[in-house]
Amino acid sequence: KIASENRIFKSSWTESYFVIQQADVILCLICQETIAVHKEYNIKRHYCSKHSNKFDSVVGQTRTDRINSMKQEIVAQQSLFKIGNQSAGAATKVSYLIAEAIAKRGKPFSDGELVKHCLEIFTDVVCPTKKSLVENVSLSHQTIGRRVDDM
Repeated sequence: KIASENRIFKSSWTESYFVIQQADVILCLICQETIAVHKEYNIKRHYCSKHSNKFDSVVGQTRTDRINSMKQEIVAQQSLFKIGNQSAGAATKVSYLIAEAIAKRGKPFSDGELVKHCLEIFTDVVCPTKKSLVENVSLSHQTIGRRVDDM
């Protein structure tokens, strides 16, 4: 329906109402609420009812600077989620690789706990900032068994 009505986001709305478009959703930079309908009336109503008394006095370069800083905050918040998701994926991948090595050598699955302990000792000495990554790797005998079954 949005495409048939030619509802497109206008960049002037960012300057006027502190909103941006992200993944086909209009997002308020101030309160980070999404606005359901892509029409200027709805965006203006949101801004006027919730933010106009505080942000109407901000004009000119100050307003532009404020918008840019709010955009950067949104990007920073979203990058935190991406980093967390990437580290969880890395922990799972390491768990599979260690399970594969244990299975190939015919070692008992409980050796995974020994490997994890050794990794923790290593990170304590070499790179203490990465200790949380090692703690997220699951190498219990049950997990190793599931990983080997999956492979």
